[in-house]
Amino acid sequence: MVWLGSIAGRLLAVGSTGTAYRLYEADRSVPGNWRRIGDYGARDGYDELRRVFAIEHPPALIADSGGMTLFGHKSRHRFDAGSGSFATESGNGMVALVNQPNGITVAMPRSGWSGTKPPLVSRDGGSNWESYQRLGQFHEPPYVFEDGTELGIDNDASFVLIGWQRRASIDVLASADKGASSTTIGHLSYGCGRLESTISTDARLFARCNDGTLLMSTDKGRTWARDADRSPKREEIPREFIADPAPGAATETR
Repeated sequence: MVWLGSIAGRLLAVGSTGTAYRLYEADRSVPGNWRRIGDYGARDGYDELRRVFAIEHPPALIADSGGMTLFGHKSRHRFDAGSGSFATESGNGMVALVNQPNGITVAMPRSGWSGTKPPLVSRDGGSNWESYQRLGQFHEPPYVFEDGTELGIDNDASFVLIGWQRRASIDVLASADKGASSTTIGHLSYGCGRLESTISTDARLFARCNDGTLLMSTDKGRTWARDADRSPKREEIPREFIADPAPGAATETR
């Protein structure tokens, strides 16, 4: 399961099959039993791109009191909580969509040429959208503060004549004019460039590193520190999820 929630008394879940998303509803008469409502998002783009976003991003959906709107890369669907119906709607798909805790929704529409178009921002649950300019990483949704300030994390590698070259320091970018111009306000280390907008607030931003560590900023992205309360510690990870070192490899002792 990649999403779980309750709408109008219905307990719903979204799962990923690897090639499509699947919507389920809990059968309250049989504990532990789930009814399959429908699949969506299949064949909505290149297989590899779809797999990456299924792993790295939550499903693109907007829930409201009457049901939920679900987006594939090229399709849009509606689940009506009153009737229990599930149908395809006209409208654009979304490659990625984030419902921020501050009530702002940030979405990345699909582009057949580059993968994603510049972000769209909604303050009313998707009824109306504002156009923003791309800021930072190409396929990653930015974080948008309540005052409209856009914040993004730049790419962790740049293309040079010999290929891609990683950057030791990644810029944190901010814009007060919807991405028309931006300034560098802070930096992150290589491998820590994933902005976690689903758990971030205007007062407390989070970024994730490749090793699972969470970094936190309390000054709107200018400085970052390890969030000890959320970052996993090695001794807390079940042993079966930790690869044994190769024979003869050096091990770390503390």
